[in-house]
Amino acid sequence: NYYNEITRDNLKLIKEHKAEIKRINEESEKNKRKIFDLRNSNNELKDPLKKDGLERDKLKSLLRQFEKHKMSRENYKSKLITIREKVIKIEKEFAELSDKYDRVVLDRKDLKNKFDKLTSEVKKHAEMYNVVLSRKL
Repeated sequence: NYYNEITRDNLKLIKEHKAEIKRINEESEKNKRKIFDLRNSNNELKDPLKKDGLERDKLKSLLRQFEKHKMSRENYKSKLITIREKVIKIEKEFAELSDKYDRVVLDRKDLKNKFDKLTSEVKKHAEMYNVVLSRKL
């Protein structure tokens, strides 16, 4: 009886161990299938990952270019402001010089009229002097 009991216990342990081994083997098979599926999935995702990496690099390059263009735009804005200020200053100077030119032209006309008037008076005076001299002779 004692030996039968030990044998039954051993058989029971063997069955339990066989069940445990079967469960471990089944789990191992599941894990192998899972690994296989994950590898396939990983391989399927390599191309999109590569494409996305290239797209990311392209977008980073565009971002750097955008930042450069943005900085250039700011520089050109400040240059434009400076140029506009210069244009306003030059327009003001032009207006002042135009006014000055108009005054000079008027002064010149006045001086020419005075000169012409004086010349005609001197001419008349010279003619009268010539007439008086010719009478005396």
